[in-house]
This record gives sequence, structure tokens and C-alpha cells, in this order.
Amino acid sequence: MRTRMTMIRPSLALLSPILLCASCADGGSTEVPQSEVLVAANHHLFWFRGLPGFGNAASRPAAVNSGSAIFEMRSDSTYTLTQPNSSPSSPQRYALGDTSELSIYQSGGSREPTVVFQGSYQILPQGAGSRPEVFFTDRVSLGNSPSVGLYVGARVLPGQDELEGSWRVFSTHVMLTNVSLQTPRTVARNAYGEVVIAAGAPGTARAITGTGFESGSDPSTVPVAFSGSVTNVLDVNQQGNGACLLTVGYTNTGSPTDSRVFNHAAAGRDLLLGVDEDESDTASGLVCMLRKFDAPGSPADVSQVLGTYVIGGFTVFVNPSNAGSDGFVGEMTLSTGGAFRLDAVGYQGIDFSYQGTWTLATDGGLTFQVNGNGGEQWHGAISRNYDTLMVVDPVVENRSNNRPEINYVMGIRKRAPQ
Repeated sequence: MRTRMTMIRPSLALLSPILLCASCADGGSTEVPQSEVLVAANHHLFWFRGLPGFGNAASRPAAVNSGSAIFEMRSDSTYTLTQPNSSPSSPQRYALGDTSELSIYQSGGSREPTVVFQGSYQILPQGAGSRPEVFFTDRVSLGNSPSVGLYVGARVLPGQDELEGSWRVFSTHVMLTNVSLQTPRTVARNAYGEVVIAAGAPGTARAITGTGFESGSDPSTVPVAFSGSVTNVLDVNQQGNGACLLTVGYTNTGSPTDSRVFNHAAAGRDLLLGVDEDESDTASGLVCMLRKFDAPGSPADVSQVLGTYVIGGFTVFVNPSNAGSDGFVGEMTLSTGGAFRLDAVGYQGIDFSYQGTWTLATDGGLTFQVNGNGGEQWHGAISRNYDTLMVVDPVVENRSNNRPEINYVMGIRKRAPQ
């Protein structure tokens, strides 16, 4: 249950020809702080955004916006974005704190304010050997950029990581088929479950198989079988940089498989991200997979999961007569004794909070029991380096305002100030 909080958090936004974001209030006079941590690297970046109000079912494809780019962070505290088949954007400023908190700036002009996205960047020890993750959130709907949503990414590194093994999968999709009988399931679906990626040679298609659950049209979830394939993209020298081709099939009992193509995807040793940006088919959205721990030999350690994570997320309101979306940013704390607290702020600037309990499976899976609002249950996982957190809220709950919602959350561990 979302509860109005008394504390005030800063407004967050970004405006850019590529990111198509919104603005905050200080105009071109906003000062950009110095970055405490400098990064010189490219990143695979994926985003999914939507309008606060979707309108009717026929207009829903125009209400969502998705895409991908190479996000280059430079050692002079600037960044550029390069979409497929496009030139890099002009350099703009970023500020990365030693706590992992990240701000992405776009300078304003005489008629446009300076604006900022907030999120987090995974700060790893030198030589850690994995692809640091990043996210930031667009949570302001204004002017020429009314959409809000979530951006996720991982560093570009030479070579391709082995994908074979067991993974937990989390996805969010807005459904785009205009059917006569509209229900929450025809608006959006969040899914979670477990999949296995088969063995294979680099550059060949690896089969994906597994089972899980996805959002229903009431608080009950619906079983789903996963299928599909993932392939490392290799160049003429048989080398890769993490980019993948990814298709995931979703099959409900008695229904044909809905094969969703994630047009752009990237994989690291323990994480796989992708965006389904085709807004002319059945659905559009994001997927994230986290590799399982090797239990029982090397099970997840509950003491290492404890702590605070900077989080960003994407909400879909699934009442067909009042559908829409929200982007939010905040913090989630997992405490000793199994308690959790999530505090965040969405595009309207209203703080909200969830509280409850959490448990950890030996393979890294997380289960969250939420206090109030019918006691809904969320599902998630922690990465094997204990730095990245994924959480899916698949419950179409009964709300007094008749606006049930489902939520998709990514978190990166917040570091202690140095």
C-alpha cells in the first residue's frame, strides 16, 4: 500500500533530444556538482517509458516509448548517448557520488530549465571482472516530454560471458493488442520465474526454458511457461561486447505462446538486460535476468544482503478505464531480523512508503511480504556480488481508489561515504 510520507525528497528529471525527458524548476542557472567518482566507459543502455495517462486501448501503443543507446561516461564528468544508426549527442554533465548515487544533467537554455535524472551506478573494486550496472529514472511529466519511466544498463566490455546456467527472470510489459474485453491483464503484465539457458558455442542460439508467474486481472497471479533463445552477438573476428539477441516466449495454459523479441539486449557474467521496443506487436517492455547462486555448494549469505539500495522503478496503473504509468526513485533497506522498508517519490512529487518482511532463498531469490493492502507478495533476487537487486510486484490489488498498480524495481547498493 502506498502511504503518503511527511519527508520531502528532491525533484528529479532530465530533458534531452534522445532521452525525451522532462524538466525541473531552476532554469539554466542550476549548478552541477562535481563528480566524486569518474568513469571512462561505454554502457549498453535500455529504457521503457509511458505517459501518466494511457487513454483508450487503441491509443496505448502511442502512450509508451522504449529504446536503446550506447551511454558513454567520460573521465571529465561528461556523457554522450548514441542511439542505433545515429551520431552521439552533445556532451552533458554527470555527477557520481562515492555512495553510488548518480545524477545525469542536461543544461537548459533561455526557455528551458536545467534538468536531472537521478539513479545509481555500481562502484566495483578494480579488477572485479564484471560489467557494472547503472540505472536512472525519468519521473517528471512536462511540456514536450510527458513520458516517465526507467533506464537500465551495463558496461560494454570486450568478449562474451558464458550464458549457460540457471537464472531468475523479471519482466514488465505494457500490452498493446486492442481486444474488445479490456482487463488489467490486457493493460500490462509483470512476470517473474526461473529459467535455464542451455549450453552452446559462442555465437549460437541457446535455448531458454523455465516456469513462473505473471500478473492476473485480480490479486491472483497466472502461471506462465518461458521459452525462447539468447545468442551472443559476435563480430567478424568472433568477438563480442556483451550485446545479445534475445527472444522470450510467454505461454499461459490453453493459450498460444506470445514470443516477445527484445530487439536490443546485453549480458554479463551474472546479469542479462533487454528491451522489447517493438510497439507494433503484442507488447513492449523490459526484462532482467540474474544468475542464481550455486546452491547448495555456495549458497547466498543473508548477512551480505543486508543494507540500503538506491532504487528506481516503473509503475503501471492497470485499471483499463484509468490506465497509465509512473517513474519513481528512492531507497530500499533490508534490515536484520527480516524487515524491509521502501521509501520513494514518483512523478507527482508525492513520497510513498512500503514496509514488510523479506526472506532469502539459498539461490539468491527474494520474497517480500508487504504489510497492509491485503498482504501482497513481491518477488526478487540479489546478484551474486550482492550489489544489484531486482524486485517485481505482480499483484493487481484491490485499492480504494480503484487504481491498482504493478511495479518493476531495480536497485544498486548504496555505499558508505568515503
